[in-house]
Amino acid sequence: MQTLIISTLLGISQPTLSQLMRGQFRGVSEAKLLELLARLGRNVQIVVGPPRRSAKPGRESCPAADIRH
Repeated sequence: MQTLIISTLLGISQPTLSQLMRGQFRGVSEAKLLELLARLGRNVQIVVGPPRRSAKPGRESCPAADIRH
């Protein structure tokens, strides 16, 4: 019942919400994920840093993933 209420607030189907909650993001665009975070009242910020001097590839991080509620 709770997922039905949340999915309605987010404007997505209950099965899609359940998949996202299980970490299954296939078929959901990055833009849609950012939209859902904004609808939940989260501030979304994408920061692109300067290029690296080394030949190593850049790195990806998501500080918000380290936050535990």
